[in-house]
Amino acid sequence: MTRDLRLLYAYRIVSRLYFHLPVLLVFFLLEDFSIFAAEVLLAVYGLAVTVGSALAPRLRGGLPRKWLVAGGEVLKLVGLLLVVATGEVWAAAIGQAVNGLGYAITQMTDASLLAAVAPSKEANARAQSGTQSYMFLAVLVAGVVGAVMFDADRESVFYASMGAALLSALIAAAVREPREEPAAAGGAAAARGVGDLTPDEAWWVRYYVTLRAVTLAVFVGFLPYLFFVIIEVSLAWFGVVLGIFSLAAFLGARYAVGLMDRFGKPPLTLATLLLSIGSMAVFATEPPLGVALVAMLLFGLSAGGVRPLTMSGLGGRRGELVPAMERRFGLVNAAILVAGGALLDGTDDFQTLMIVLTVAYATALAAFLVRPSGVPVLREVRR
Repeated sequence: MTRDLRLLYAYRIVSRLYFHLPVLLVFFLLEDFSIFAAEVLLAVYGLAVTVGSALAPRLRGGLPRKWLVAGGEVLKLVGLLLVVATGEVWAAAIGQAVNGLGYAITQMTDASLLAAVAPSKEANARAQSGTQSYMFLAVLVAGVVGAVMFDADRESVFYASMGAALLSALIAAAVREPREEPAAAGGAAAARGVGDLTPDEAWWVRYYVTLRAVTLAVFVGFLPYLFFVIIEVSLAWFGVVLGIFSLAAFLGARYAVGLMDRFGKPPLTLATLLLSIGSMAVFATEPPLGVALVAMLLFGLSAGGVRPLTMSGLGGRRGELVPAMERRFGLVNAAILVAGGALLDGTDDFQTLMIVLTVAYATALAAFLVRPSGVPVLREVRR
């Protein structure tokens, strides 16, 4: 492994040390923000990622990619500082927007930087798969550590995440990026959006956007409320509790391809649909802690399998379609957070929120995914 590839491994791990993420909603609530304001702030981040993902390919010009990545990390640092510095909703909103923009820039650029440092197809594939596991574990460990830190000092998790962002920027800046490659049309292709889809591709796009938007909105925006306000989990254990989702998602993503090879794509895809609906129905009962943790485990497994299944279903067009899919995901995710926050703020009833969300989710699956004329996984079963 070359020096620069080692640096990018280190960058990808350190940049995922989000010490503040599992307790972000709790932080907003403890700052006396309303639940609606807190959910809107979470949605602002997602919308900024969506906008930033569209802008990032146009920002580069002749600028080396490593400086875009480093700049994105600095934006993340500034955004976190704005969130924690004043205790005002408007400052937190600006901070969330800046943080989301920084994340979008790094996300859209670090893969191409990795491809430049590891140009062969085999080396790049090894690097991509090798870093994914470490990135999941970094998120998990940082979440657990962050919850313990938060219990001792509410603001410490933000400063720890800022330190990780600063270190990530320095690591990215130290990469010796190869000289500019010949101009490619990849950026234009990524910016085109989703058009001229085959029925199978359209199905997989709907599958990815619907499942990922709902599962992440529930995990980031609503489950912390369940565990903190209703079940009253101690903050010292908060990261461990929410970390079960991250660990399960890691396992789901890691083993989805192997299970697909053994059992086939249809049963795994249907399992993600059923597990996600079933878990949400369990959350709607406001269950005791043990039952909620089992539901969280199953929920994480379903969420982790979505991306590898979709990438397999899209085949050769995945590189072209993913950026537009991510933008759609961001919009749907933000809409769920805002609507759910308004309902929870108006009723103060988590059970009602989850029942409405579960019914809406199941209805969406029936309307957008289960269509007799174009359900690729069901056609495979019939064969």
